Parts: sequence; C-alpha cells; structure tokens
Amino acid sequence: PEGGEYLAGSPHSVFDAEDLEPAWNDFEELVWPALAKRIPAFEELKLTGGWAGYYDCNKLDNNAVVGKHPKYENVYMASGFTGRGLMQAPGIGRALTELITTGSYQTIDISDFSVERVLGNSARPEPYVL
Repeated sequence: PEGGEYLAGSPHSVFDAEDLEPAWNDFEELVWPALAKRIPAFEELKLTGGWAGYYDCNKLDNNAVVGKHPKYENVYMASGFTGRGLMQAPGIGRALTELITTGSYQTIDISDFSVERVLGNSARPEPYVL
C-alpha cells in the first residue's frame, strides 16, 4: 500500500522455454477481471510492467531438494524452492555449511529434503506454493 504498486500473476498452461516474453493477454483476460471483481477500486487499474522467467520447482512435491548427492562425492544440491528460496536461503546456507564441514546437520535437521527423497519418489507434499 505505501508503494502504490501491486504484484499479481496467474497460472499459464502454455509454456515455451525459449520465449520469456510475458503473456500480456493473460493480464487483460485473467488477472485484471479477478482483481476488479474482488476489489472494485482495481477497475481503474493500469498495467505498468511485467516479468516472465524460469521458476525453480520440484515436480514431485514442490519442496526443496537439499543435501549431498548420493552418487557423486563432491556434489551438494540446493534447488527446487519455488518462491521460497530467498526466505529459506540463510537457513539452507547454514545447513549445507554444517553438512560439508562436519558431515551432518547441526543446527536443524533438514534431511527430509534430501536428494534420496526425490530418487525414492517419497513425496512430502507442500500445499502452499509461492
């Protein structure tokens, strides 16, 4: 509210990895009508910009994949965070530092997010995806 700008988006079923141009029609056809219906003041809304890009996602359960790779000696992973990566980065950084330097997690055990979970198809569903 203080900044005078809002962030909104919509799921888009058609994806072309080569084309990162925003789907401008989605705003007019999907986003704007939904906003205006919920908040009448948005009927006068003007689109000022847009962004389209890659979204890091783990298709198994929408959770991060973190830890030592089970096959490769010096490979550690931290990926698949969806929109939570920035929020979780400090804790993940600390956890990986502990794993690499001591061989185990010290502060908090995040082994539920291991690579083995994904390889074993052992989903830990995350209903709240950003």
